[in-house]
Amino acid sequence: MKIGPFDLRFVEIFHELYALEEYMNSVELQLPKLIENEKEKAYHNRPTDDPVEWQQRKAELYELIEDVLPRYFRNPIVVTLWAIFESAIIEIAGEIKDKLDVSVHRVASVASNLLIIQDILG
Repeated sequence: MKIGPFDLRFVEIFHELYALEEYMNSVELQLPKLIENEKEKAYHNRPTDDPVEWQQRKAELYELIEDVLPRYFRNPIVVTLWAIFESAIIEIAGEIKDKLDVSVHRVASVASNLLIIQDILG
């Protein structure tokens, strides 16, 4: 869609990326607070009579705050980013198909090959 001199065909892609960036920022702001809450709970409920059990709980807490929580909250961002990318490629391929009158599968294949080449070249 064009409005005056502005081409708005792919503006949704930028809106989706903006929304994802805002979501990512809010996750990154909340994650330290969540980690701190988990630490407080663990220290508040720590066993005082068994140092071995406390060491085991500290190891579990370390795994939770260093691996599980960040992965749990950040992985959906990666999946969403991939979905936005895939959707954008399909949308752009459709536009190219309409302009050049070629198959969408061929355009998507070319785009995929370009990404592979870019990945190889670094």
